[in-house]
Amino acid sequence: MARVRRAARLVADYAKELGAVASALGAIVALVLVFTSHIGCSSTACQGDPKITEHIDVRPDATWRDFLVERNVSEAGGGDLNARGAIVHPNLVLDHYKGDHLQLKWTLTRANGTAVAAPGYSNQLAYGVKPDRCSDPVSDPIWVNRPPERGRYRVELLVYDVGSGVVLHTSDPSAPFAVS
Repeated sequence: MARVRRAARLVADYAKELGAVASALGAIVALVLVFTSHIGCSSTACQGDPKITEHIDVRPDATWRDFLVERNVSEAGGGDLNARGAIVHPNLVLDHYKGDHLQLKWTLTRANGTAVAAPGYSNQLAYGVKPDRCSDPVSDPIWVNRPPERGRYRVELLVYDVGSGVVLHTSDPSAPFAVS
């Protein structure tokens, strides 16, 4: 009878130890799942904080035809092919915005930062962007109509989140350029 009691205690002790091991393994598995749940489960998962880097180049005194050639677009769309304006090259890198619906907008200001008084020069939609990578370049040229007055101007770019309407980024102004 003593042997049976001893065997029963031994089995009970092993069961307690196995329970503790099972609990520890369960906790480890839970931690692994928490820290790796983003891998392969979401098309928008990117590690790190969202950021946007920029460098803006402006080609002043360009024609609409020049713009269409840069965009690789047919001239059959109409409009005055000799209309003057500026071609803006945004050279943006969107980090950690994969899958987000964004808009790139532009604002033209005088070189001293004051607004252009005429309509159509502030918060103008250039195009929509939906990055398909965690770090996605944006470099399609943007057409900016020639302002009504001569002077020195700058372009600022704004990146909007379409869903929330929030401005995610406002660029530094471009280098000043002359409109004569």
